Amino acid sequence: RRLGDQAGLEPITGLPDREALAAEIAARSQGVKGPIGWLALVDLDYFFRVADQHGRPAAQALLREAAQLIHSRLTPSSLAASLADDRVAVLLPHSGSEVAVAWGEGTLAAIAEHAFVTAEQPTPLTASCGVTEVTAGESLDAVLVRAGRSLQLAKASGRNCVATSQEVERETEAWAAYAAPVREALGIAD
Repeated sequence: RRLGDQAGLEPITGLPDREALAAEIAARSQGVKGPIGWLALVDLDYFFRVADQHGRPAAQALLREAAQLIHSRLTPSSLAASLADDRVAVLLPHSGSEVAVAWGEGTLAAIAEHAFVTAEQPTPLTASCGVTEVTAGESLDAVLVRAGRSLQLAKASGRNCVATSQEVERETEAWAAYAAPVREALGIAD
């Protein structure tokens, strides 16, 4: 939060922007080796439908409300940053994947249970979340690639759930093992 106050704010959500998130990762990396935290990438499911049905201003208001709900669930040592469209990245303290996943699951439940209203109509909303560990010295882009893959797994798993980069790695290994006999039979090299 502290660096978010110094860096720019994203105008729609009122959250710190991507640069603030990069600065926070860099600050936490100073003089440290190894893991420095977890990044949770939260994406609102089917959010484009709100803009399609109610227009951009209504979608922006709903996004602002969802972002503030996510912000309300932060710990003092966490930072939420608006990335683009309907994505919020949350840098969580390094306290184990179970804690990061639990934060994600609790946040998704809070979003699903919240009574969002657009144009005086109830607007049910869910989100999906990808979680990855952040290591000192990593670029924000590298972290976001892993978190994005985790997010895609969460969406492919039915949405409104959390997936981790460890799960992506296990899925990738499982598919590679599954495909190996076929690749061998076809004479396809790795």
